Amino acid sequence: GSIGQSVGRIAEAFGMRVLYTSPSPKELPFPARPLPLEELLGESDVVTLHCPLTEQTAGMMDERRLALMKPGAILLNTARGPLVEEGAVSAALRAGRLGGFGADVSAVEPMAPDCPLLDAPNCVMTPHIAWASLAARQRLMAQAEENLAAFLRGEARNRVV
Repeated sequence: GSIGQSVGRIAEAFGMRVLYTSPSPKELPFPARPLPLEELLGESDVVTLHCPLTEQTAGMMDERRLALMKPGAILLNTARGPLVEEGAVSAALRAGRLGGFGADVSAVEPMAPDCPLLDAPNCVMTPHIAWASLAARQRLMAQAEENLAAFLRGEARNRVV
């Protein structure tokens, strides 16, 4: 998606080798290599999640997949909290297997007081605010204006059915 591609462009600009996994082929505006998820996990120093929460992706970063990651690798989740099993991430951090975890989302929001990540080492959590840049809020307002104008013209726009 567009967020993953933006992150990929930034990573590539910093000289990082960009790997990705996707259920459908992608033409990207920067050099990137597609790999199956399990192979990507073993080759990556940093893994960042940019996917929707579906039946297939819920809990995708579980104990088994975390064990496939390079020792000391960093996992980032700014997509959806339930993509990762928080207990498994906490255990991997405590064992020193996972080098770090950063997230702007949690499985339960607001974060539950008993979340195992609250006191996990090398863990940085923010309260689901990464989306709220000035540019994002301006786009949101423009979309709302366009939706209202379309409604007044009798047009259906951005409908979810």
